[in-house]
Amino acid sequence: MTKEITARSFFKDFLQATNDIDMTIYKNTNKKYTDIITEKLKDILTQSYGLGVNKEYYRIDVFGWKTRRDPELVNTIPEGLWLHLWQPIIAIEHENNHTDWTDELTKLLFINCPLKVIIGYNHWDKRNDSVIGDEKKLEYAAKVICKLSPNDNFKSDFLIIFGNCWGIELGNKYDEKDYRGYLLTNGKFEQI
Repeated sequence: MTKEITARSFFKDFLQATNDIDMTIYKNTNKKYTDIITEKLKDILTQSYGLGVNKEYYRIDVFGWKTRRDPELVNTIPEGLWLHLWQPIIAIEHENNHTDWTDELTKLLFINCPLKVIIGYNHWDKRNDSVIGDEKKLEYAAKVICKLSPNDNFKSDFLIIFGNCWGIELGNKYDEKDYRGYLLTNGKFEQI
């Protein structure tokens, strides 16, 4: 059974799908962790939402779409043309490097789809820090979105999910993913 995708439903499904992932993989090899996350994302989009899925389409980690069957276009396609009628639904970028996800943010600004998602990480012991914590990063992300595309991106839901990565001072807490979702609302990210 498929359902309509929203930022909230996707975040809930993401939490459920990643609940059993061993975070020590993230510590040992970021590439392998990205592969695991992108496979989970593909499963969520196909199984929960009935979407077609491509990996690295438009250089986006996971891209979800649905087929469009407009009768006028289907019935009038000239012989010899392939029928490619699809509609982007969700674009997801996963970035392991806690300092380098603004590249993904900028990339998603130029994609036209109803839901854009960035999954990033922050030092587990600095999540609430006034200088490098989640809130500071989210304030900057909202500023980037508003400055670079003040009109277009408010037609899309923009979801940023932060999880834990290694701590600066106290060691590791990979067993505590602590994913938190933040939805852009009226030019500001709010936790959902």
